[in-house]
Amino acid sequence: YGTIALLDHLYWILGSVIGSIAGMIIPISLKGVDFALTSLFVVLLIDQLKNTKNPIPAIIGGGSSVVALFIFGSSNMLIAALAFGIAFLTILRPLIEKQETKLQEKDKCN
Repeated sequence: YGTIALLDHLYWILGSVIGSIAGMIIPISLKGVDFALTSLFVVLLIDQLKNTKNPIPAIIGGGSSVVALFIFGSSNMLIAALAFGIAFLTILRPLIEKQETKLQEKDKCN
């Protein structure tokens, strides 16, 4: 395991150094990347909502983001939204698990 771990770390370091040098040499415009990432997360959310029968976690996540946006503004909302989401999910966990159980029982009956 020692040799493999050493080689893994060396490959990681070498790749990071090559990427860093290439990033400094190759002029890359990041204009539009923010839109692409937002679109990616929207697509992932839609896919997740299609695959789940319980929308409560997604609603909590969206609600937490909106609350954090209004309280802290767009430049400081990320950490607050994550904290709110974790807090709400923790507080509402019994309700979410209860609904999951009901949905599973409903699926068994169908």
